[in-house]
Amino acid sequence: MLSEHSDRGAMSRHGKAGAGVVVLIVLICLGVVGGSTWMAKRSQMLAEEQVNLAREQAARAAAEAETTARESLKLADQLQPPAEAIPSTLDQAKAPAPVPGAIDAAAIRFGSKARARRADAVRLATYNVANLFDDKDDPALKDRYEDMSTVKPVPELEGVAAAIHAIDADVLVLEELESADVLKWFRDTYLSDMGYTEAISIDAGDPRGIEQGVLSRFPLTEPTAWPRMPLAGKHPAGGDEAEGAPIVFHRSPFKVDVIVPAGARGNASDYDFTIFAVHSKSGRNSAYWREAEAMGIAKLVQTAMGDDPGRNVVVLGDFNASQTDASFQTYLSSGLIDLFADRRPDDATLTTHESGRAIDHILVNAAMMPEVIRDSRFIFGTPARPSGVDYRTYPAPKGYASDHYPVVVDLRPVEGGAPAPTPQNQGGKPVDPAAK
Repeated sequence: MLSEHSDRGAMSRHGKAGAGVVVLIVLICLGVVGGSTWMAKRSQMLAEEQVNLAREQAARAAAEAETTARESLKLADQLQPPAEAIPSTLDQAKAPAPVPGAIDAAAIRFGSKARARRADAVRLATYNVANLFDDKDDPALKDRYEDMSTVKPVPELEGVAAAIHAIDADVLVLEELESADVLKWFRDTYLSDMGYTEAISIDAGDPRGIEQGVLSRFPLTEPTAWPRMPLAGKHPAGGDEAEGAPIVFHRSPFKVDVIVPAGARGNASDYDFTIFAVHSKSGRNSAYWREAEAMGIAKLVQTAMGDDPGRNVVVLGDFNASQTDASFQTYLSSGLIDLFADRRPDDATLTTHESGRAIDHILVNAAMMPEVIRDSRFIFGTPARPSGVDYRTYPAPKGYASDHYPVVVDLRPVEGGAPAPTPQNQGGKPVDPAAK
């Protein structure tokens, strides 16, 4: 009896102990599971914190990169307040009747007023004058390229002349000229008081007959063009030429050297620079063509700089591309500097085309950048048609000149940008470095 009772007690004790062990194991497992859940949540929180931190760091890095880029051009801390915009109207039909005069000021939607040129500066400008054809027939242009259908009306010629007088550029690059003869005729007829002793234009290979030209108060030398020069690649399906055809310059760039003689602007010695006048292929389906042209022009610029590493180079004209387009970025990747890099897309004072886009640009190489007077930049506003109208049927406003506007900048014609010595500035050392 005692032995049986003892066995039962032992079994009871062993059973309780086993149950306790089971309970302990369960509790441990629950603890482990709970701990694991907590650890998982904690890991998720840490991961989210890391993501947020990475986003903040990326945002800071982007902001710092933008600031650094602007500072590298020395533009941000040199800018003056924007030039006063001319009052505009988006709906010409509702605009008040213009005051009698040569220009309908209410139709000026983009650009700003002209800024005075400093006596010690050379003013440089580019201006697409929109089909500057005369009324003489060119027998080489026929059918859809017939030049007599694009004769520029006298009021528009007068509008172009008024804009050129207003900006008062020393060296003026023009796009969409019919020929050198037309350029000289226009100069002698409308700009005889401007002092443009030099007028050069070269055939660009364009089937419509338009080319770039230069008017200058200073000597021009070594004019060169590369009409129909082969470029990289072939035309794709859906392009503006037959699929598989080799890509060539639609309009060749025009290169010319400018010599600012000693003393012309207070400079002690001659100041030289090289112009590449650009008029890139237009058209929505021709982005690939503009990219090929940009690569070709960049190589020509690099070749010119290779022959003379210290050469001052400016590339300007109608790029038919905005700053974010791949073709324009090609120029920046080659080392050229956009003088309007801080341009905002919504800034009407820096818009260069009637469509509201900025497609006309001035770029310089690093050697020329110190001579740029950064606070001199402006786009000169001229009358434009209202937004959304058909330019083929809507009448041009009074004073209309072109669908593009002049883009202007001043240069100090001294290597390195140092001003000429004065009694207040002995030895040519700048009195106020921020003035440039």
